[in-house]
Amino acid sequence: MIDGTDFDAYMLQDADDWSTDDRLALQLAEAERTGAELVGAQELRVDEAGHVAAVCYPLDAGRLLATKPDCHVLHPTSLVSRDLVRRIGGYASALRFGADLEFQTRAHHAARIVNVASFCYFRRRRAGSLWTSPETGEHSRQRHRQNARFIARATRNAERVAAARRPTWRRSTAVDPCRSTM
Repeated sequence: MIDGTDFDAYMLQDADDWSTDDRLALQLAEAERTGAELVGAQELRVDEAGHVAAVCYPLDAGRLLATKPDCHVLHPTSLVSRDLVRRIGGYASALRFGADLEFQTRAHHAARIVNVASFCYFRRRRAGSLWTSPETGEHSRQRHRQNARFIARATRNAERVAAARRPTWRRSTAVDPCRSTM
């Protein structure tokens, strides 16, 4: 999609989630104020019973990524610049899940990454999603193995940067064994 269009930035959102009507304005203002090229938001998680939980992400996600590689931006909440995506080689499209962590561990070496303080994203948490599934969910063996590879590469990139060398921008091209072939 990004290669086929010429917008300056893209606002991401999962199809079954929703946002407040001021999310884009808040993120654009934060991007302008901070110079960030990846701007996330705070999350209100809604489960199937209708319970709501506030989930907070660090305001300076990039600083935390430098010391603790993890998803410090809930990627569907994000506004991402086209230039950043192109500069670091795009998203790892061969992955069925986890491309957000893979992208963020590369992106923090090339751009400022922040979250707005506002809760402007509503995320549905439902059974059977990639995040809750026993095969692909947050506690699954497959996700832990894949994340370990991303974190190992992030650690190597941090060592390269500390030695005044460029990080490796190459995105993960390994086909995820859980990826559907349909």
